This record gives sequence, structure tokens and C-alpha cells, in this order.
Amino acid sequence: MAAALRAQVLVPLEVNGPVTNRVNMVVLAEGYTAAQQGQFLRDATNLMANFFAAEPYSAYRGHFNAYALFVASAESGSDHPTTGGPYRNTYFNSAYEFYDYVITIPPNGLDPDPAHGVGKVEQLVEQWLPEADIVVLLVNDIQPGGSSGVGGPTGRSNRLPIITALNPFPPYSDIVVHESGHFFAGLVDEYTNAYPGYVPVEAPNATRQTQRDRIPWNAWIEPDTPVPTPNDWQWADVVGLFEGAQYQATGWYRPRFDCKMRTLGMPFCEVCREQIVRAIYDKVRPWDDVRPAGELLHANAGQTLRFEVDLVEPVSGALAVTWLTNGVPVAGSSGPVLVLDPASLGAGRHQVELRVADPTPWVRTDPEQRLRATWTWEVLVGGPVLRWTAVGGAAGGRPWFTLEGPAGGSVVLERSADLSAWQPFLTNTAWSGRWDYTNDLPEQGGMEFFRAVWQP
Repeated sequence: MAAALRAQVLVPLEVNGPVTNRVNMVVLAEGYTAAQQGQFLRDATNLMANFFAAEPYSAYRGHFNAYALFVASAESGSDHPTTGGPYRNTYFNSAYEFYDYVITIPPNGLDPDPAHGVGKVEQLVEQWLPEADIVVLLVNDIQPGGSSGVGGPTGRSNRLPIITALNPFPPYSDIVVHESGHFFAGLVDEYTNAYPGYVPVEAPNATRQTQRDRIPWNAWIEPDTPVPTPNDWQWADVVGLFEGAQYQATGWYRPRFDCKMRTLGMPFCEVCREQIVRAIYDKVRPWDDVRPAGELLHANAGQTLRFEVDLVEPVSGALAVTWLTNGVPVAGSSGPVLVLDPASLGAGRHQVELRVADPTPWVRTDPEQRLRATWTWEVLVGGPVLRWTAVGGAAGGRPWFTLEGPAGGSVVLERSADLSAWQPFLTNTAWSGRWDYTNDLPEQGGMEFFRAVWQP
């Protein structure tokens, strides 16, 4: 029964891979009645289309999964206490708190009980999609508004939702994209108007530093760009150090004259876009699977080894794939498959390493190496299977034998009187796969044993 219920309620909007290796989004219904379930699914689909139309989400769309989770409310819409109503009976008790733009759910200034809002979100997400990374509460109200976390920009966690009103018209359809910058990538608002009680902090897109080499986004600032940068349109097309960010008109700086974290409808600037890409790779490896699955492999010369990787590639460009054996790149191998003859390695223990990186120009600094991943196999290579195919005695009691096996390398004959101490006495340096040998060595007296050892 639980499986059937899940199939009816949790609706895939876009599935590009396993939930264990994707950024998983879930859109929850708020202020939709039972009769409006179809409308919610259409609205959620349009919401995600707007989301994936924005860069860098468009280029990394394949790194995401998206689902819709319908929960019926008794009435449509949301509360508007700051304008004297209307008031609606909804599942998550959303309200346009502070002024008729910031939407929150309890606990908030109207209701301190998290069980009436955030607690319901946590319970549903844990039940239906515990792997969720981004939770969106879609409010069925045409009045523009939203927030991320609880009580405006001061609190966030992976179980607190991005809240956005249903408004399909630009720039308000961009609210969920702006809020994702907070919720998912740790970006801060770049507004300059005061927000009482807000405490600014160093962030990927905000700083107090004015010394060029200490600016977090210094890699994006050209040498001829003045620091601080004049706050006018003459410098609107460059990354610099513009005063005004995090609700502070002075003393705090942002990377661009304008950006989505400052103005709805604008694209993310280079610095914010870079941080979002790094956040994506914090959740998603550049591959879904590697084969063989084990990290320790046994192989014999003449046995082909095949290594494969299922890449998770961005839309905008290919990943850089490098294969190495014992730390040395394999020439001509830059694709998702490597076919290797163990004989080329030789007998013994070897390493085969896979390195995958995203060379996107959208990321100039990656101190945690999030855009790179490696996988290493240990390969134990033995010699080829050698077989005594005929054994006999020649005149004078001399033993003879025929030795056969895969061609390549060389074969060394060794002898022993006790199966413990072995002495090499002859090498076939032109091993073609067959050796007819008659022993002409003087007898050592007593029992004597022979063995053949392959060498690369």
C-alpha cells in the first residue's frame, strides 16, 4: 500500500540519474485544494522549466532530478495579514509576513510552532524523498513573494524550503532561482537597503576585504579594474569590487554592479555562477558508475581488461578524461573506455587510474577540487597459462617435453631438487607459444623437478 501511495503522490518531473548522485529537488504544494492537483502539477512543471532556463542550471540540467509532491489544502491561496487579509486555511500555514512580499511558514512572527509549518515539510520530505537537496514550497497565490529558510534571509537548512508564490510573469518567476542561490550555494543578498537585525558575514559574493589579493573572487578581477570599483554603469560589464551588499550601503562589497542576487531578472554574475557550479559538484560526482566494480583485479597476460566509466556531462561541454597506468597517461585514451592488455604492464602489481575533470571556464578557483574525481584499480598481473602438452624420455634417459601457451614475452626454465630452491638454467627469448625441449644438463642425482616461468 505504501508503494502505491508513493507512486500516486510523488511525481517525477525530471529524472536524469540515481538520487545518490544528483541534486534532488522536490516541489511541495501549498494552498492547492484537492480539486487543483492537476493545476499544481502544471505549475510545478512550469516552475522547473523556468528554473532550468537560468544559467548555470541550464548547462548542468542533467545533474538534477526534480519531483512534485502534492498535499491538499482546505482552501486556495495564502494569508495576507499585512494588508488585512484574505486569510486562507492551508496545509503549511503560509503567510505574507513583514510586508506583502516575504512569505514564511511557522515558526515565524505569526505562529511560533514549527509543527504547523516547517515540521510538516520535514516529515513529508523524510517520508517521500529523504535524498532531497532543494525543497521548494509553491504557494498558490498570484501575489509575488517568497523567501528561503525561516523568517527571511537569516536561517537555512536542507529541510527548510525555498518558498515562492505562483507568479509566472517575469521577473517574479525568477524568485525561485534567486532563492536557490541562498539555499543551495550559500550566496547572500547584495541589497543595500537596511534589514534590521541582519548580521553580515563573509560569503562567496560579499566581503569587507579591499586589498586585491584578499578578495575572495580576485581571480575574476582584471588587473586594470580599479579596486574598489566605481559604482556606476561605466563598470557594469566587469567583475570588480562594488560597494554595497548584505543590506549594508557601505563597508561591504559585491562582485558586479548588478546580479541576480541583487535584481530579479538579471543573470547570475560570474562569481555567483562559479559558486553554484562548485555546489553542484559538491553533490554530484562526474560519473554514475565505473566498471569493473572492484578495486582489486587479477589478470593474466593475454587476457583483455576493459575499464569503463558512465560520465555525467554538462550540456555545455565535455568532461576531460585521463587514463593512467602506474602514474603515466595512456597515450590516445581520453574517452570513457580503456581496453588494456595486461602483458603491456608485465607481471606484478600495477595501478590503473581514472581521472575526470570539468574544464569549464565558469570556474577559475576550485580550492577543494570539487570539479575533479579519481578512481584507482589495483591490478595483479600473472604470467600467461603455460601447459606441458607432452613429456617423455629421449636416448640416454634424457627427459624431453613440449611447452605451449600464448605468444609474447619470454619463458625461463628453472630446476629444483626439493621444490623449494629453484635455479634458472635456460631462457627462450623468442617465445612464440611453443617450445620443444630436450634436457642436456648433467644429472644432479636424485629426484629432479622442472618448471617454466613467463616473463614480459
